[in-house]
Amino acid sequence: MLEGILIGIFGNSIFAIIQGMITAFFGDKDDDLNDRIYESLELATKDFFKQYGEIYRKPHSSFLARESNIRLIVQSVYFGRNIDMLEELDKRGFDNEPDVSQEHLHYFVSSLEKLMREDFILDKLLEEKTHIHESKLANENIKEILEVVTGQSNNTTPEKKSNWQLTDLATGEEIPFREGKKYHQKYSNGVEQIFMIKGDIVSVDFKDEHGRWSYHEIDIKKGSANNNKFPYPVSDYKLVVNELDIINKTVTPLSNGYYQEEMTLKWGRTSKVIYDNKNRIQQFDVSGGWSVNHNSKTISPYNK
Repeated sequence: MLEGILIGIFGNSIFAIIQGMITAFFGDKDDDLNDRIYESLELATKDFFKQYGEIYRKPHSSFLARESNIRLIVQSVYFGRNIDMLEELDKRGFDNEPDVSQEHLHYFVSSLEKLMREDFILDKLLEEKTHIHESKLANENIKEILEVVTGQSNNTTPEKKSNWQLTDLATGEEIPFREGKKYHQKYSNGVEQIFMIKGDIVSVDFKDEHGRWSYHEIDIKKGSANNNKFPYPVSDYKLVVNELDIINKTVTPLSNGYYQEEMTLKWGRTSKVIYDNKNRIQQFDVSGGWSVNHNSKTISPYNK
């Protein structure tokens, strides 16, 4: 695919950097993916110097000759973090070569992204990364909603409800809070959230990117989650706790082989779980910060 391009503006040096990074990401060599990224980068680079070669006369001394920039560009394809290349690329040149301007950098980044989107495999990777990032934002937004309405943020004293403001994620505009009103927000990757605040109860209905709905009611004063409805039977889930975090644990026998287990953990977390005679969860009540993973079907303390 790359015959005639490998010996390009920077020779084989960039190709070697990309190859090393892909091996680091995936644990083995992926020549096809390596070629696709390299071809997009090489074509975008050639286009850049064709457009601005009279200003940046020495490619080997330009900002694109920096290995850190090449590594950042390759990282932008993968899922680790969301990279803003316009902000994070090092604009400096070498050997008195001029720093790239924001306008010219924008031209390069736009050209590179366009070329990557035209490649089926790279486009699929970038789209999946976008979905993962949007799902993360959706979950973070739910957490922020709960922090605001429960007063469990950096503010020691929660504001009065009359002063609460929420953000419309579609427009970015602030919208007034109204008690008892349902707020419904949707994301392009299929994630949805419906939440309502009434009295001391925050109700959240959430659909993840796999189409699974879960529902929770959070008590503002107690900080506890009640009336939980998971996408799978609660008996399929396991409570996962680090034994070193347990301060107290009490087990109380019930009828028919059922039993109740109560725990107090470090950092103000508590749990009360009822198990059947096969050690399957039948009912639970937790407070102080917990998370649920529907993929592994586990309930565990939330690491703040």
